[in-house]
Amino acid sequence: MSIILPLAVSVKAYLRRYGRDGPALALRCAGCGRQMRKHGAHHRSAVTRRRIYRIPIYRWFCPRCKHTCSVLPDFLRPYARFVTLLREVVVRRRLQRGRSWRDLTWEISSPAVSVVSERTLRRWVRTVRSIAGNWGQFLTAWLLEQRPAVDVFTLVPRHEGPDATFHFLLALGDWLRRQMSVDPARHRGLFAFLNGFCEAPAPL
Repeated sequence: MSIILPLAVSVKAYLRRYGRDGPALALRCAGCGRQMRKHGAHHRSAVTRRRIYRIPIYRWFCPRCKHTCSVLPDFLRPYARFVTLLREVVVRRRLQRGRSWRDLTWEISSPAVSVVSERTLRRWVRTVRSIAGNWGQFLTAWLLEQRPAVDVFTLVPRHEGPDATFHFLLALGDWLRRQMSVDPARHRGLFAFLNGFCEAPAPL
């Protein structure tokens, strides 16, 4: 089991802050509600456009249920090597700008990381398409709970076509980020911002 939290704005910031010791979090077990305790760490890769990092992922343990959970920074998703911002760049350029797969392959590849395959890029886009609807519903319900008088569909432009749910998600997510005063220049991207929501759908 993994929990995704906004621990740092980048891989470098995460390593500076948690490279030797994990965050001080009071986590409670999803099964019994008992407070969990730190339980070591494992290392995994975090790949940016220019570099492959090795970062610690810290674990917590429930002494009653014997369950463990890992806490991921929101610039990663479970089982993914590439950082969320890089995947978001590909998805936006493909679905918003119509960039070709060949162009995208070279735009996000570098000698330090090697060439990212077209098959990988297609999988990223397919994954986001498959959960964009769930994310849009989640954000709409969350917003209406916070601001019942808001007419969500007047906040974002209307889109037609097969990727309408994706464009709705982007527009609503970007609007929420502005309302919550998240500085786009410092933030790690919209998808990471969305993954920081508690009880959210599967990570983007």
